[in-house]
Amino acid sequence: MFPQGIQQCGTDALRFSLCSHNIKNHFVNFDVAECYTNKLFLNKIWQATRYTIGAAEKLNLSLTDIETMGNCPLSKWDRWILSRLADTLTTVGQSIEKHDFHLATAALKTFFYNNLCDVYLETTKPAINEGTANGYISCATLATCLSWGLQAMSVFTPFIAEELLKYLPRGIHLQLSRYFNAEIEAEIEVILAICQAVRQLKSQNKISKKHEPCLYLFAPEPEVFNELELHLKPISALTLTTEVFVELLTPHELKLRRQAFQFFSTAGHHCSFGLQVNGVYEEMRKQVRPVSELNQKKLDRLQSELERYRMRINDEGFLRSASEQVQKRHNQKIQQLELEIKNIRNLTS
Repeated sequence: MFPQGIQQCGTDALRFSLCSHNIKNHFVNFDVAECYTNKLFLNKIWQATRYTIGAAEKLNLSLTDIETMGNCPLSKWDRWILSRLADTLTTVGQSIEKHDFHLATAALKTFFYNNLCDVYLETTKPAINEGTANGYISCATLATCLSWGLQAMSVFTPFIAEELLKYLPRGIHLQLSRYFNAEIEAEIEVILAICQAVRQLKSQNKISKKHEPCLYLFAPEPEVFNELELHLKPISALTLTTEVFVELLTPHELKLRRQAFQFFSTAGHHCSFGLQVNGVYEEMRKQVRPVSELNQKKLDRLQSELERYRMRINDEGFLRSASEQVQKRHNQKIQQLELEIKNIRNLTS
């Protein structure tokens, strides 16, 4: 059954893996690979805790003395991660009460992996390294998220939770309803979508740190410009670019401006962007496809997606069965796709 043997994963990873299945089903298919993946997931939390402890020592901050986040001047990213924490803890509590353990473990995994470790933690590094006031608040926010998250995880992973909570504030006060903020979450989701588009273009063209990529964001309107300007440092941290600039350009100005860039594309319907790299990259140029080919492939994909949405919104069965809210979201998605297609055509023409 297991020709390669079973790798040592530990009790916590085993418990978490078993609880990740819907126990209300008649059969549970245990996957050894999933158990090993969960071991790596727990190691990710361990490393995040080590980072937080190290940051606190660097800032001469006592984590165990933190009692509340109530009076802290939180940044938008602090408020975002606390909103995600509040939503996660609510989901976990409701799921455990209904014995839907698989929903609780999924919520915890999304929070620790996708929200805390891969995003928020990365945005804290500049302020913590500089020792600014924001660095202290970020460190306290990290400790709060880890403490509350691990206490929620202790039902499934008691051993790692008990060990790590020795170094984190246990009695910190957090009023969940106060921190949940759908507006902040929507704003940060836009920024994360932009970062994902930039990382994708970097990956497709094998652009790494040694190429010193510099990112330019092109906003189509003042509201987008003002929003992007608030998040330049986090965008730089999440896209691994040396510097980030934002410019307000009309479609005609954008068409002229993009000629100065070796790489350019769109980031959803929100904005366009360009990347500049240093001379070291010339060695890589023959190994990657031309940016025009990548943009044409992206355009084809967007047009196919738009056609699917149009077919769905014109289907009588969909119009009868879908709620008004779902139909509204579909129409918004169509408008967003049409705008991005228009932007990418403007860039590539």
